[in-house]
Amino acid sequence: MNRRADFTLLILGFTLAMVAGLVITLAPPPAENTVSTQMDLLSDPFLQVPTPNSVRVVWFTAFPGQAHTVQYGPRSEPVAATTRPVSRLQEDADSDWNAPPDLAQTGDPPAETPIPRSIWRHEAEITGLTPGERLPYSVSSTREDGTVITSGPFSLAASPPMGQPLQILLTSDHQQMPMTATNLQKVAETSVGSMRCLWLATW
Repeated sequence: MNRRADFTLLILGFTLAMVAGLVITLAPPPAENTVSTQMDLLSDPFLQVPTPNSVRVVWFTAFPGQAHTVQYGPRSEPVAATTRPVSRLQEDADSDWNAPPDLAQTGDPPAETPIPRSIWRHEAEITGLTPGERLPYSVSSTREDGTVITSGPFSLAASPPMGQPLQILLTSDHQQMPMTATNLQKVAETSVGSMRCLWLATW
């Protein structure tokens, strides 16, 4: 009789352990302050308006977010970006972008009908740069639910000092050609000379 009771308790304990493990496994992760490594930004960051000691970092998202910052070089505190909505932006109703289009006032239009799209532009000015010095940087955007989305690593620099040799690559509309990134990389690898201006058309 005791052996049967012990066996019953053993089975009951094993069952409770399995249920507890299943509950823990199925429990959703906390939404606050989680970090996403996915490229959920609408664009990679890019640089604008360089001066001898500053440059501006710009990127876009499909959400307004709570905060948008730039982390660069050895600086411990990130630089806050200013955010504004992009007005008058539309796209085809059948766009494959994973964010739903703004159909609140347009109903359900045909696929070829342009519809409004809510996009936000973020810009941070990085100051105190040394001419000729290049620093690593990344941008982060915090969603409304607290999820932090961080870009990959890039590099920034102020405008080049007078007399510094440059290589300039000018590109035109890429039309989403699949080999565009490879072509640009190959041009950068094979271009020689201290100063050159290249034009690459991929229409």
